[in-house]
Amino acid sequence: KHFGHAVELRAMVAIDEITRGSARIVGVEINREVISWPLEQPEFRLAEFLAQPHALLVNAEAREFLESGDTLYDSILLSWSGANMSYYTGAAGHQARYVYTREGLAAVLESLAERGWVTILNTNKIRVMAAFRSLLEERGVADVGRCFVLLDDPASERSDWRRYWDENR
Repeated sequence: KHFGHAVELRAMVAIDEITRGSARIVGVEINREVISWPLEQPEFRLAEFLAQPHALLVNAEAREFLESGDTLYDSILLSWSGANMSYYTGAAGHQARYVYTREGLAAVLESLAERGWVTILNTNKIRVMAAFRSLLEERGVADVGRCFVLLDDPASERSDWRRYWDENR
């Protein structure tokens, strides 16, 4: 199995623990600082994790990375669109904007194995689902509505859809 993962580096370690080292895990991060700082933090165990032959972390933009290779992934996780309060205050740049375009999401679909899946955390789910729906219909997928699962934890304070549903415009 191949797992593609963008941005949340500690999640790579968690996925490895869940799969008990049986999966090839590829992380893609555009910002060098987001790679170098966690590597220096022993509690993240990222350096130890990346020393394993089935783990790879690439400094690249996710869409370009997917379009430049021919690997098919069983799972692709896009964990963060890059826009949070630091973006809106000007303290950080929105660096994941290309993978969240229609063309970027097409690259994600084209990089999936036959029975693969995409997990999108954060960002505007309605816009992403609409783009995926259009792309799936173009590819002749029947009953596109069965291709989506939207999860929510109503007990979580973060599940207030009026605040977080459209957090990343």
